[in-house]
Amino acid sequence: MKMHTCLADEYSYNWMTDTETHDAHRMTLDQQFNNVKTATLKSHVMKYGDMVCTLS
Repeated sequence: MKMHTCLADEYSYNWMTDTETHDAHRMTLDQQFNNVKTATLKSHVMKYGDMVCTLS
């Protein structure tokens, strides 16, 4: 019997994949957040906390 399981949640997997495939030194946290949010279809991705650090 083959089980179709995943060892990570969708958001975490998308975040790790985005981190591995893009140059983190050339994009802001906000850009990365938007990439990961777009790729995450089965979870409600939200921002929490102080957003000042996402601008640089």
